[in-house]
Formats: sequence, C-alpha cells, structure tokens
Amino acid sequence: MMKLLLSEYAGFCFGVKRAVDLLEKQIQKGDKRIFMLGHLIHNDDFLRDMEKRGVKCIEESELEQLNPETDLVILRTHGVKAEMEQHVKDLGLPYLDTACPYVKKIHNIVKTEQETDDPQFIIIGDKNHPEVEGIVSRIEKRDNDLVLVCKDAEELEKKTAILAKTSKRRWIILAQTTQNIAEWKKCLKKLKKLYTNLTIFDTICYVTEKRQCEAASIARMSDMMVVIGGKASSNTNKLAEITSEYCPTLLIENESELKTHSLKPNMTVGITAGASTPDRIIEEVLKTMSEMKNVEEGMSFQEMLDHSFRTLVTGERVTGVITSILPNEIHVDLGIKHTGILPADEVADDS
Repeated sequence: MMKLLLSEYAGFCFGVKRAVDLLEKQIQKGDKRIFMLGHLIHNDDFLRDMEKRGVKCIEESELEQLNPETDLVILRTHGVKAEMEQHVKDLGLPYLDTACPYVKKIHNIVKTEQETDDPQFIIIGDKNHPEVEGIVSRIEKRDNDLVLVCKDAEELEKKTAILAKTSKRRWIILAQTTQNIAEWKKCLKKLKKLYTNLTIFDTICYVTEKRQCEAASIARMSDMMVVIGGKASSNTNKLAEITSEYCPTLLIENESELKTHSLKPNMTVGITAGASTPDRIIEEVLKTMSEMKNVEEGMSFQEMLDHSFRTLVTGERVTGVITSILPNEIHVDLGIKHTGILPADEVADDS
C-alpha cells in the first residue's frame, strides 16, 4: 500500500502570507488600480489568479505610465533595488512595500554596518535573484570590490584569490534568506579558515531552515519525494536539491504535472512545498494522490491538511521560543509554519 508523508511546513511562510494578506486587503478596498512591480511571489498559478482579478504585473520601465491619483504600486516580497524604490517615490506614486521582515532585516544590517567603517560584504546566494539584487543595491561603492556574491562553497573557493587581495578589510558575511543550510555552513567553514576579521550574520529565515531539515528527514524515509512550487522559486528549488540527495524527486507546479505513473504500490511518498505555494495548490495535489488506488489508510486527506495548515485562533494561549529581536518587534517560533510577531511596545517586562 502506498503511504503519503506530508511536511508540516509545506506552503506559505509568514513573509509570503503577510504579503498576500496585504495585497488582498487592497483588492477588497477597490479604490485603486493595483500593479505589482515584478512578481510579488514566485508562483505562476498565484500570478495568473491575480491577473484574473485585475492585478497587473509590470516592469520598472512602465512606472511612468501610472497615475498617482488612481494607481497603487505593490513592491515584491523579495524586496526591490534601492534605486527602483526611489524611482517610485520620485514619481509620487503611492506604494505598499510587502518585503519580508527577514529581508528588511538584512537591509538594516547593511545600512548599520556601513555607518561604522568601510567593510566588504560577502553574500552567499544567487546574484540574479531579486532579493540579492536588492541587498547589493544598498551597499555603497559596490563597483569597487566591496561586495562578493557566491552561490555556494565551490564558487567561493574559486574567488579566494580576490579575497586574499583584500584580507585586511573587515568582512560582513550575509546569506540569502532561502539559502541552502548545508551550503551556508560549508561557506562559513571555508571563510573561518581564511580570516579572523569576520562579522557573520545568520540571515537565513529560520522557517526556511526548519522546512529544509524536515524535507531531508521525510526524504530519508521515502521512496520518492514530490516538491510543489514555482520553477522560479529559489526556496522550492533548494528543497528539490536537498530531497534529491536521498531519493528520486518530482518537482511540480500543480497537480496537472503530477506523473501518477511514477508512483507505484508499496511506495512511501513524501510531499513538501515551497514558501510561495498557495494552500489551494497543495490541496489539489494531495486530493489527486489520496484518490489514487492503494493509498495506505492512515490520516485522512482532511486530517493531513489540518495537520499541515494548523493555525491559531484569537485568545488561544501558546508557548513559543523567541527567535529574533528587532528594534520594533520580536519574532516568536509558535511551533507552526508561521512566525508570531509581537510589537516591542506591547511586550511587558516582568523582571
């Protein structure tokens, strides 16, 4: 009999859910035309749904065609380049910044670290990803070897000659929020052997870390993994990379790509999804798989959904672990896939 294992952390992360909720509120208002500056999230199904609802995706070159009186610009969850955000402001366009708080945290680190001296930056991530482009754009004099972007330990190794020439400077080490945890650790090990003047900021989203660790754990117990998410999604692709180290992995965007002929009786099939994958898409994939013959009777389809998509209700008392303290808010791990955020001025000091 086939057994299905669903990741508890499948689907929207806190940052994406926050952005989608903010966009939904603007749609419900209905008082302005809404334009996303670039893809709000990396999921084609979601973007098609938004287009059907009148929310258009535009490039920076189209900004000047908008009307400040009637239009609203939505800045993507990954953050945008500093000069792009300034362009929106210069045009007097009303805008809503939906950048993930974890991305904004990196922007603040970059700003603060440059106020003290003239450090150099190493960013472990994809140089072509919007998040990394936005970070790099906030580093002054970035054309003077002050920033180095490496996607993994192998690329970092190739650029050690550049590092050697500038070893006297202080290095600030950052990671793309969705970076592969294993690669990040390899890079840190390499850098610590080369230099002592490092300031390391572990900027990987902790939910990303949990999602990756759980995906690896499920993959070890599975004969096949199904990873659901957009092909352009960084965190989805990293999940597929991780699980493929342990078992064959099928990366799909939605249930229409589910190759049922790859799934055989007596298989244990693990299922996870990227942080930008809507619950609806996950539900459709699960429904298709649960309706296949020879699926082991364990948790029902609805029970699997309830377990993975568990949320909290107003007034419910929970215990959490503080994972990050920022100037204006505190982030708390609540044991579910969404992060709890407490405004700093609402936290009591019982000491």
